[in-house]
Amino acid sequence: MDSNTVVAVCALLSVVIQIGTIFAAGKWKKE
Repeated sequence: MDSNTVVAVCALLSVVIQIGTIFAAGKWKKE
């Protein structure tokens, strides 16, 4: 794998985690 590919995958993962965290927080607030 390219180092560029690794960086891209890490960035994508961090974005997914951020969205998931915000989504989970929103669900908690509704309840």
